[in-house]
Amino acid sequence: MNYATRVVAEPIAAPGELVRLYNSAPGNWIYPVPLRIGHYYLIAGIMKVFGVSAEQAGVALSTSCSIVQLVMVALFGLRFFDRWTALTAVALLSVSPHDLAMARRVWGDGVSGCLAMVFFWLCAEIAVRPRARLLFLPLGICAALFLLIKETGGFFFGFCILGLLIQSKRQNQHWTRAAWIVAGAGAAAVCSFAIMAWLCGGVPAAFETIRHNGESTPGNAYAVLYQNGPWYSFPLGLGILSPLTAFGCVVGLIALILPGDSLGRVLQLTETQRTMTWGLAGIILIVIVAATLPPDLKNLRYISFIVGPWHLMAAVGLSYTLERIRNSLGSHAAVPVIGLAIVLVFFSCWADYSRFRDIFVQRAVVDLDIRHMVTSPVSLSF
Repeated sequence: MNYATRVVAEPIAAPGELVRLYNSAPGNWIYPVPLRIGHYYLIAGIMKVFGVSAEQAGVALSTSCSIVQLVMVALFGLRFFDRWTALTAVALLSVSPHDLAMARRVWGDGVSGCLAMVFFWLCAEIAVRPRARLLFLPLGICAALFLLIKETGGFFFGFCILGLLIQSKRQNQHWTRAAWIVAGAGAAAVCSFAIMAWLCGGVPAAFETIRHNGESTPGNAYAVLYQNGPWYSFPLGLGILSPLTAFGCVVGLIALILPGDSLGRVLQLTETQRTMTWGLAGIILIVIVAATLPPDLKNLRYISFIVGPWHLMAAVGLSYTLERIRNSLGSHAAVPVIGLAIVLVFFSCWADYSRFRDIFVQRAVVDLDIRHMVTSPVSLSF
């Protein structure tokens, strides 16, 4: 929070001085880089407007972004699927230990997760509405802010733009549409980097900061001890925190990817809904694989970009499971099956919230690293 406090005192000069101090002392390199100006300028703005401390401003920002993401998931579910998918996704996300843990901390991961969901929704709208050119402006603004809050957001940003290009090709759009997408993405990336470099002391200083932070990982005792785990660490951690959500997401992914289009047939998905499920699946798998490859970075905070898509895919997977059960038992069992599903989701929400309180409130676990997740006993009591 020292970054935001310094910005309040010196709005223009502070970032450059912070970068200089960061690069001058190797002991600083294990800490978050002072290049994430979008995050600490937002915190500084809240401090100035409301006269609160940096910690209070940071927590307020994280909590607000968690609420906005919940609203975005609801709107996405209603826009591209149905009210039951939207309701299930919102119910699961509202008590998600993963999201609630980030909402009560000053981390920038919750903010970047919220912007990732907004960005993904804008990309989805552009994908199904080829003539919606007015959406390119908010998409570019969201992308620029997204990149200024967390540098790893560039991967999510790139994957979404690639998805737009693939969809444009599938729709046989004119090459100028792809050119507009690439030009807009490039302009957003260049603008965000230019702003960051200008405030932080120039391009060489920015690259030096990134290099120093990367060099610190092998010698970071915390990362080696707590963020080291097997290749399946991220699915394991998500499954421990929210078992039913993880089950629904995995079922949805398998039903979508396996030959035969089982997901589309059972749920009778439209072409737009099929496109959205493939988009959700693609971004989930790509982000998890990309986050798994670097050593000693197994922390659920680092995949905050897919919190929204993960819960939407879980809702789709649970709807698919319910339909399969109803079809196998016959129409006479529809009411009991739906009733049982509602009870199961309610119990899962209660258990998830109980697990959040037990791990992050009562035990005061301070991070979402894989070691803390695996070694935290599961409790279902408040």
